[in-house]
Amino acid sequence: ILLRWFYDVYLPETRPKDPSSWRLLVLDQHKTHISPAFMKKAMMNKVWLSWLPSHLLHITQPLDLGLFSPLKRYYREETAGMETYEATSNRQKHIFVQAYKIASEKAFSPENIRQAFRASGIYPVDVDQAIKRLKPKERRGPTFQPPTTPPITVEVDRDIFNTPSSSRDIERLLQRVDWSSGNAERDVRMILRKAGKSLDQRGASTVFQEQKIAVQKAQIAGLKPSGRCKVNWDPNKAFPYVDNLIIARDRSEMNTWKLNDEAAAENRPPKRRKKQSVEQESFSQFPKS
Repeated sequence: ILLRWFYDVYLPETRPKDPSSWRLLVLDQHKTHISPAFMKKAMMNKVWLSWLPSHLLHITQPLDLGLFSPLKRYYREETAGMETYEATSNRQKHIFVQAYKIASEKAFSPENIRQAFRASGIYPVDVDQAIKRLKPKERRGPTFQPPTTPPITVEVDRDIFNTPSSSRDIERLLQRVDWSSGNAERDVRMILRKAGKSLDQRGASTVFQEQKIAVQKAQIAGLKPSGRCKVNWDPNKAFPYVDNLIIARDRSEMNTWKLNDEAAAENRPPKRRKKQSVEQESFSQFPKS
């Protein structure tokens, strides 16, 4: 489709008065637009290709900025009363195609096209048009308050037999022991038992967290692409050297065919030697003088 449009539409309608003049064609980075074959044909016809940056079509693509929106509006107007047609109607597709044709003729007007190119900054050239859309819009209401860290609440332990969580808790509990009473030894044993329980809980919590982290790392590793990764390259830098691209592609294909032929020859069974007939043996033994 691209080559057909290139030869049937673009070249005839943009033919310059001076045959030695170059033309400029702005494209997005679809895989069909960056093929070496298309680059070669454009170079042969003196058409300089320039590709828009990836993932920025919403601020650099004229279709997105000034044409798709009116196209959708006009298309909805043309198809507003078509919900009564049955889905099995033979004329349904024809009617919708007609509605799209009418909507596209209204949307793709010369004024809308010029306005779309002006909004994208492609023509007239205005880099600030794209840069302005890159800046985030900071909208803060009058009652906006930045998030704050909640205050730390200090809990006061009133029970001497609470499970300690640190060495300071153990010291505090030991200070509350009544050493003059006969139950001091029992209280110390209970404090030590509670401290051991706290250490066991912390050890179990640490093991659980380590296992959780290991599972998360394994899940993240499973989501990462394995094997060969896609190489991102800039077609704007490669286009001036399209001849080298064609040569490298052809050599790669020839090497691939050669390797495939060698592998097929290795796996191919040996040919059987044909047995000579009686006449052939006679002719070989008694050649003509």
